[in-house]
Amino acid sequence: MRSLFCLPLLLAAVAPLAQAQSSTAATPPEKTHAQVVAELVQAYREGTIPTTDGDYPPSDSTIERNRARFESKTPSWAQQPQTQTQQ
Repeated sequence: MRSLFCLPLLLAAVAPLAQAQSSTAATPPEKTHAQVVAELVQAYREGTIPTTDGDYPPSDSTIERNRARFESKTPSWAQQPQTQTQQ
């Protein structure tokens, strides 16, 4: 009698674990270091970073100011050729 009561509890406890295991197979592939660097450089070129906590998401004036700064003096880390990150 006791085992009849414990079996449904055991199945109820194990069922979410089985679902969690099957859902991890659909995760997207991880990005490479080069892809992350290219995305950050692109964000600097577009003027979306840097920004402050008080101006998030960045306003149009912040984006224009950041673009002008980037174009006036391009940092050495951003002078490498831009690569395509999305295929």
